[in-house]
Amino acid sequence: MALKKYRFTSLKCYLDWQLGAIQNDLTHSWIMKLMNKNFTLHFSAALLLIILSLMLSWTSKSNASDKNSSTGNSSSADNLTGICKLTGIIPAIPDVTALSIVTSLSEPVHVTNASDGSGRLFIVEKRGTVQIFLNGMIQSNTYLDISNRVKNSGEMGLLSMAFHPEYSTNGKFYVNYVSDSSVSNQCTQSNRCTIISEFTENKTIKLEDSERILMEIDQPYSNHNGGQIAFGLEDNPYLYIGMGDGGYGDDPEDNSQDISNLLGAILRIDVNHFDPGLQYSIPLDNPNWTGSSGTRREIWSSGFRNPWRFSFDPLDGVLYAGDVGQGRMEEIDVVKKGLNYGWRVVEGDICNPTFGTTCNITNYEAPIITHTHSGDGWYSITGGVVYRGSQIPDLCGVYLYGDYVKTTIRGLRYDKTSATIGEQKSLTSVSELSTFGYDENYEVYVTSLSGTLYKIVEEPQ
Repeated sequence: MALKKYRFTSLKCYLDWQLGAIQNDLTHSWIMKLMNKNFTLHFSAALLLIILSLMLSWTSKSNASDKNSSTGNSSSADNLTGICKLTGIIPAIPDVTALSIVTSLSEPVHVTNASDGSGRLFIVEKRGTVQIFLNGMIQSNTYLDISNRVKNSGEMGLLSMAFHPEYSTNGKFYVNYVSDSSVSNQCTQSNRCTIISEFTENKTIKLEDSERILMEIDQPYSNHNGGQIAFGLEDNPYLYIGMGDGGYGDDPEDNSQDISNLLGAILRIDVNHFDPGLQYSIPLDNPNWTGSSGTRREIWSSGFRNPWRFSFDPLDGVLYAGDVGQGRMEEIDVVKKGLNYGWRVVEGDICNPTFGTTCNITNYEAPIITHTHSGDGWYSITGGVVYRGSQIPDLCGVYLYGDYVKTTIRGLRYDKTSATIGEQKSLTSVSELSTFGYDENYEVYVTSLSGTLYKIVEEPQ
């Protein structure tokens, strides 16, 4: 087959070359050829070559189409964005593995890129630093160091960063970290708080001095801080912020069901404008939350316990979130405007027995998938990302997620039209799985809190 294909290709190339030569000859010397007694023979040969070349070209395209159909190769990338998209036959989820890239990090909890064409991968370390991975290595200079204002203990620390959609021109990015009142001018209303800040490159001599605090959110306890921030896919993207319920057990202050505070919710703000008395504005199309007094319109959706990692599908904007359970259930949610995801009344898809064995579970949005503590051995879910790269074509459109304790990474295909899950399977494992993230080409990286950066690659055959 290889020899036939080679001869076939060579013949086509030869014909194309001969045709080009004859076409050039005809174009520039047609008058002379008309005077030549061999013109008729020459023209006939050219016409025959044209017909043969067209037939071979059609046959080649037909064979390529048949090959794609028979192998189920239905992934293509948008030439402008590089985002893969499935068409036609949906392939089976392929086997993948986590390839160790770097082992010298300090408790990495987030991975992202600046979408600026630099090829840099930014790795957030819980202690309050951001490192750059470029050209196969961690760069010698730390990109950001705010360890002097970060409370790094337990679940607290520097938890994520997000680059402004116009970072290439304005140099702005945002961070989410936990601090306390021992730091000057921070947590002014409580002993402990989540801070959402903006930093701007080249605004000050030291990048760290450019901080502008947008939000301080009181944290009653040291755990369940959420921590993810990311820009949405709107025409003028807004910043989304994941907030836990404030901590302890069973959400003792019922923060997740109280929309007069900003805990236990996904928030959505506009960082480019300012409302009176705020360092941001509230988008006009945020939920109104009518029927309750003192509601916070920053809230996009409510009823979360501890959303540890959420992400947008770069293709269609579907927002996936992993919400860490308490004693029975871990869950993945598809987050939508104005919906209540149930905590503390429900955990996953069951009523929370602390408050009785029955509840009206239909009042709350159900997760798309759950994993139990007792049966599945999942205890601390890590929300992931949808693969939209090009290096593993059959993985296109698969949502990857995992569990910090179980160490398993799984993949599933979610049909947003029918709100159902197609194929799902376990893929590989990473101990102390802390986060998933993209590079500029939508290839997927994961980290272990123990200090390792991995890249998701196809399992060698």
